[in-house]
Amino acid sequence: MKKSNLILGSLFAVLVSCITPVEVETPDEFDSILVVEGSITTVAQAHRIGLSRSAKYGDIFEGLIQPETGATVSVRDDLGNVVFLTETFDGIYETPSDYRGEVGVSYTLQVVTSTGTEFSSLPERIAAVPRIDSLYFEEQTIQISVDESIQGAQVFVNISDDEAVANNYFWSYSGFYSVQTNPELYIDPETGTVSPLDCCPFCYQRENSSIPIITQDEGLNGSQIKVPITFIEDNGVRFSEKYVFVINQASLTADAYDFMQLLEQQLTISGDIFDPPPATLRGNMINLTNPREAVIGFFRASDAISDTLVINSFDVVNRVPPPLVRGDCRTYTSNSTIDAPSFW
Repeated sequence: MKKSNLILGSLFAVLVSCITPVEVETPDEFDSILVVEGSITTVAQAHRIGLSRSAKYGDIFEGLIQPETGATVSVRDDLGNVVFLTETFDGIYETPSDYRGEVGVSYTLQVVTSTGTEFSSLPERIAAVPRIDSLYFEEQTIQISVDESIQGAQVFVNISDDEAVANNYFWSYSGFYSVQTNPELYIDPETGTVSPLDCCPFCYQRENSSIPIITQDEGLNGSQIKVPITFIEDNGVRFSEKYVFVINQASLTADAYDFMQLLEQQLTISGDIFDPPPATLRGNMINLTNPREAVIGFFRASDAISDTLVINSFDVVNRVPPPLVRGDCRTYTSNSTIDAPSFW
């Protein structure tokens, strides 16, 4: 077992924004729904807000989804300060790179579309988030069936909860690892013969959390809290050199926690009869021009910190042998790249 508290501040990500397919009940006169994704934190960086339009009533991922371009987007605080965001890509709006929120201050997202429709979030007050006491892993074997099991690393976070505050926590993470393949052993699928490729034997991978990881300190107020973050399956490649795990820990308001909890439920629906019914993720955005129009998404303002765990190959005792991969490492997955992370 290996611990590392190397801080990679430059890698701290904006909120992992995800919108799940949901059934949205809207009045008949509305043929599209504004979708808002994004947040600001206390980390100085370019914070990103995404705006798009769903072109269908039902599942927001069915039918055409278009970026909401040409909008005027701003973040205002209760101290009278305002920052305007710049549209860097279609429907993607960013704050200046040195912008950061402050603990105890309330922030409101305001949007005016190119057609003059005004939207606003409810105010989000930033609560402080406790520090991470430790970030570590334990080797585990998970039994999938009688004859099948998988092994890997279960990552945990330990935090000391603040007794004086009702805390709501949110975690997201990214994992980085290298991939080595054998382009010289590539087999042509048409001829069945070895046809060496010119490139490339060594690539890098990044994988991100996809489901919100949240908890409250209800019943644990002021206690040491151990939180299981994720299980990293050993596929013979992830731990062949080292696996760099970057975690982001953020505070949530009570409303943001409720939204994240609903989002988590929707993302984990498996089709079982005991699943909760689909819900409308209305969030904290309001159409000021016409309050009857539905808006999907949540603008969040959070205190945030990050930490890093490096799992070296020699830290994993029961490591799965690496497979022989014939071919160009850039085709190993859709996001394989020959460009190493800056910290590698």
